[in-house]
Order: sequence, then C-alpha cells, then structure tokens
Amino acid sequence: MNIKRVKLLAFSVIAFLSFAACEDDNSTESNGTGTSASAPAKKLKKIEFLINGQPSPNNESYNYVWDGDYLKSVTIHNVSFEGDVVFTFSYTGGKLTKCNYSCEEDERSTEWVYTWNGDQIATEKETNMEYGETDVTTYHYSYTDGKVTRITEYWNDDPEPEYTNIIYSGNNVIQFDFEDEDDDNVTFSYDNKKNPLYLPKMGFAPSILQLGYYTICWSENNITGGSNLNSDENLNLTYTYDDDGYPTSMSFIVDNMTVTLQYTYYE
Repeated sequence: MNIKRVKLLAFSVIAFLSFAACEDDNSTESNGTGTSASAPAKKLKKIEFLINGQPSPNNESYNYVWDGDYLKSVTIHNVSFEGDVVFTFSYTGGKLTKCNYSCEEDERSTEWVYTWNGDQIATEKETNMEYGETDVTTYHYSYTDGKVTRITEYWNDDPEPEYTNIIYSGNNVIQFDFEDEDDDNVTFSYDNKKNPLYLPKMGFAPSILQLGYYTICWSENNITGGSNLNSDENLNLTYTYDDDGYPTSMSFIVDNMTVTLQYTYYE
C-alpha cells in the first residue's frame, strides 16, 4: 500500500464510498494501551447496516471474532462487490506479528508482517499480491510520547521514501498530513465516548483499512466529522450510546438516504 493507497483509505473516511466501498502464541493478557492489540472492555460482535430504517438490500455487516482479549478476525460481508473480505490477525507473546487480508471473489491478497522494538511496532512490511504481480511496501514508525507520529514509507525498490505525519489531540488522531506532491491533509473531529475498536497497538495499514466503518483504531473516541482540507469533502456522523458509553448506532445521510449502523456486543 503506497502512500496514494493510504490516502485513498483515509479519504474514504471522509467521502462515503457507497456499499462498494494463523495460530501463534496467544496471550490473553488484557492491556489495551500496553504492548498488545487487545480488546476494549466491551467486545464488538457485529455491525449491521440499515437504509432509512430498513435492513439494507445486501445485508451488509462487519463480524468480529476475539480470542480472549485479542481480535482474531474481521469478516466484512457484502460491503464490497467482490464478496466477503476477511482480515485475520496473529500474535506472539501478546504482540501483533501478522495480519492477512483475503477476498473470496478476487485474485488479491495482502500480508502485513510486524517487527517490534520493545513495546512499540518498529516496522510494518506489506506484501500485496494482485493478479500475479507482487508489490512490497515497508513502513518505518517514529514515535513521540508513545504515539506513532510519523510513517516513513518505502515502496518496492524506490530509494526515495514518502512520509505521513500523524497529529493527535489527546488519544485521538485529528490529522493525517501527507508529504507528497499534493500535500493533502485530512482532519477529524470526535465525541467523548468510547471507540469499541480502540486498538492503539494495531498496525498502521489495518488501522486505516477501517476494521469498523468510519473508525480509526488508533483513536480512543468515535469520529463525528472530518474534512479533506484540499477539497470540499466533509463527513458528519451522529451516534446513540449505551449506559457504558459505547455506541449502539451511528447514522449519516448520503444521497437523501439515512444510513444507520447498528452495533452488537458480546455478552
């Protein structure tokens, strides 16, 4: 995933994309802000789509499987025209070591492999296989106060890196600043409630791949708005919450339709 693909994924948080949009040593140590990519206190089970209050025609959904406190897989059902999309995650000693992506009706697959420096991800190597061709992208992480604030990206054999700067307010990502020929900037606003997919030790690419709709796994709270500073693209989301402060629904309007996502949690 070179920087242009990362930008597309970040922009997809802003611009609605319609509905086209490995077993290792598994520790169950729960530490959502420590060395693991472990679970929030309440584990998300499913996200389902409604259109104007009715089930969506294709029964789109996100489905989550956990092993103890670790997210093991996300199956995205019928959100893509290419069939179900599946992410699987592997851990060693409580640390994310691998993420695999596959699509049932497409000749594409992606693998991300992680190295760690202490309790921080040091590198993320992405191997993308598509229609017989292979691209390799390597991300190098830089940190400030324990948060990833800069990604240095090397694509295939290109010796010239590209950069993504990440700006926070508290524990929320409020801006992606892409250092390339376009100098694009994408900004976000948040509520003060709990993001059910807050996984601060998840890798960069899966975080931006939106393991939940309009979700950044590096952010503690839920996105309520966003904009691309170099265009007129804007996003506005509204939520309902349960007594624990987790969202039970999220809604937005597109093409005069109200799209609602309903959240279900494990008991």
